[in-house]
Amino acid sequence: MSNLTVTERNGILVVDSRLIAQELGIEHHTLLKTIDKYSARLEAKSPLRFEVDVVKRAQGGGFNTRYAWLNERQATLLMTYSRNTQQVLDCKDALVDAFVKAKQLIPAQSQEIERLKLELQVAQAQAAVDAIFPLSGRRYHGAFSWGCKHAVEPFARSILV
Repeated sequence: MSNLTVTERNGILVVDSRLIAQELGIEHHTLLKTIDKYSARLEAKSPLRFEVDVVKRAQGGGFNTRYAWLNERQATLLMTYSRNTQQVLDCKDALVDAFVKAKQLIPAQSQEIERLKLELQVAQAQAAVDAIFPLSGRRYHGAFSWGCKHAVEPFARSILV
C-alpha cells in the first residue's frame, strides 16, 4: 500500500518529497540532493516550492528539515532520474495513480463545496429575514398592520435570497 498522497496547495496538485523518498526506500536528504542537482530542469516550467519543518528527536530537541512540494510534472520528471528497480517502478505507478485519483476527487469536492456554500447563503438569508420579521406568521401590532406585513415580507425575502 502506497503512502503517496497528493494534496492541493494554492490551486496546484502537489506531493511531498518526503513521501516520495519514503516510497523509494531512500533517505530524504538523498532525494533532496537529486532535486538540487536537477533543479534547473525541474524548474523549467514552474518554480520548486520548498518548506522547512522542525523534526523532533526522541531524546529531546529537534532540527530543521527542508522538503519540497512537487507538482505532477516535477515529481514525474524526478522519478525518471531514478534507476528502474522494482521499488522505483512501484513508486512510479503509485505516483501516477495518486495524481489520477486526486484529479478525479477535486471536481467532486468542488461541487460539494459549492452546494454547501449555497445552503449557507440560503440559511443566512433566512436568518436575516427572520431578524427583520421575527413574528413571521403572526399578526403584527403597532407600526405594521396585518396587510402591510404580507406585502413587505415576500418582497424582503426576494431581495435577501
